[in-house]
Amino acid sequence: MIQEQTRLFLWSLAAGAALMLLYDLFRILRLAFPAPPWAVFGQDVLFFAIAGVTTFLFLLYSNGGVLRFFVFLGELIGGTLYYCTVGALVYKAAGWIIRGVKAVLRFLWTYLLRPVLRLMWKLTAPFRFLWRKVRSLCVCLRLKVKPGDLRPKFAGWKKKFCLQRGKNSKNDLQQGMVIGYNHTIPKRRRPRQKTKGSRI
Repeated sequence: MIQEQTRLFLWSLAAGAALMLLYDLFRILRLAFPAPPWAVFGQDVLFFAIAGVTTFLFLLYSNGGVLRFFVFLGELIGGTLYYCTVGALVYKAAGWIIRGVKAVLRFLWTYLLRPVLRLMWKLTAPFRFLWRKVRSLCVCLRLKVKPGDLRPKFAGWKKKFCLQRGKNSKNDLQQGMVIGYNHTIPKRRRPRQKTKGSRI
């Protein structure tokens, strides 16, 4: 009986260390890809759900589903020991590796990929110019106008549209109103001047 409980306690220590290793994976993932608070909260909820299911299956397989206090105590001790010893080393090593990978990727982007992309952009400049000319020619053929008449036509259309819009905006103003700062002020009616011989 004592040997069985000792074996179960040792397995609970291993289970706690394995769960903390899983939690370190979440920590390393957040270190590589910073996440907003709601994503961190979701990861924590997922971890505790996995820990609960794992503990239940562990008790069901090893002890027939009977709850034992020393099993939870063993998981807590095993997770704490892993976190304070191996877990700290794993997290630091992962941080160094992630910073090294980011530095290599930054170097490749700055001194290799970006110059190549700029060179390709300059080399394709004639083809892009030719494409713009071909596209404008297709538009001219569709509208049945000459290439030189295309820009004045659109310029005249734009001017006509602006004039029509200005006329409509003037008509939309209420008569007898003056535009003030963020509000309208009604015009004051001037009093009629009395003329000689007028009746009061």
